[in-house]
Amino acid sequence: MADLVAYINHDVEDSIRAGIISHSDLPASTVKVLGKTNSNRINTLVTDIVSNSADALQRGDRDKPLIIMSNTVLEAANELREFLFERVYRASLKADNVIRAHDIIVRLYNYFIRHPDKLPAELNLLKDPVERRVADYIAGMTDSYAMLTDERLNKVEIP
Repeated sequence: MADLVAYINHDVEDSIRAGIISHSDLPASTVKVLGKTNSNRINTLVTDIVSNSADALQRGDRDKPLIIMSNTVLEAANELREFLFERVYRASLKADNVIRAHDIIVRLYNYFIRHPDKLPAELNLLKDPVERRVADYIAGMTDSYAMLTDERLNKVEIP
């Protein structure tokens, strides 16, 4: 449940920032149930989980999951997830997006290999080879953070 809440909300916001979708593209039925903003969606989902899970605990039916959502909110969350699959995940497999992502990752990798001192301090405390530390750092980036970091570094240094 926590993954569902986190992933759909982060992916919606990342996709909007990347220009893949806009707020007006979100399915009206999911906006009606979950809310218009990221905060609204998270609040609706978490509140629904807490409320319905508390009811399940009080009923004491140990044969059923205790962490649950109402059917209405779960259906809206699943619909939003399906929307993301259609409009974002599958669309991101298009060649131009794959090439752009590849180029960003290569630029980030090359920059941090040349400047390991620019990695977060905790990564430089590890004994792993610099290539591993750089790969781990980039792998932990969200799409939007990787794009912003790439843009920032391109302003500072010629690739």
